[in-house]
Amino acid sequence: MEYYATYLSKEIDIYRYCEYCIEQDEKDIDIDSNILDKIVQIINAHGFNIAIDRTQSSLTTIEIFNHKATIEREDTFPPHREKEEFPNTVTFCCCVKNTCKGGELGFYELFENKPSILVNTNDTNKMAHIVFFNDKIMHTGQPFSNGVRQLVSIHINIY
Repeated sequence: MEYYATYLSKEIDIYRYCEYCIEQDEKDIDIDSNILDKIVQIINAHGFNIAIDRTQSSLTTIEIFNHKATIEREDTFPPHREKEEFPNTVTFCCCVKNTCKGGELGFYELFENKPSILVNTNDTNKMAHIVFFNDKIMHTGQPFSNGVRQLVSIHINIY
């Protein structure tokens, strides 16, 4: 099943944790277990039924995207699915800062050659914009210009 959901989070601790990840700008950040539990609660509260595979040596992988552009960037990620690099995961994206033009997260419908659903990740009133989706859904970051785009993706191993 392919799914995605989006909402503005009032979970300030998740937002602050993602800000911390951006500040650290490291690949090997261990996720706080309380944050991970809250993320799973949010996902399940939106009609999904996931459980964390705590037998895995690594419960999560965190990716940090901290981009700045003055002209339009065409070097965004090509359309892809997480199942190749992060199989059996749900990806939880938190937009920490987006002051640029463009930069939406695009989702593809089956058999489409361009994104049919664009999720605007602009943050408003210090509320983290959150998007989550499974490893099978095709998605891409849209080109952006004139600003900063900071996004934290947490890939959660599930069963």
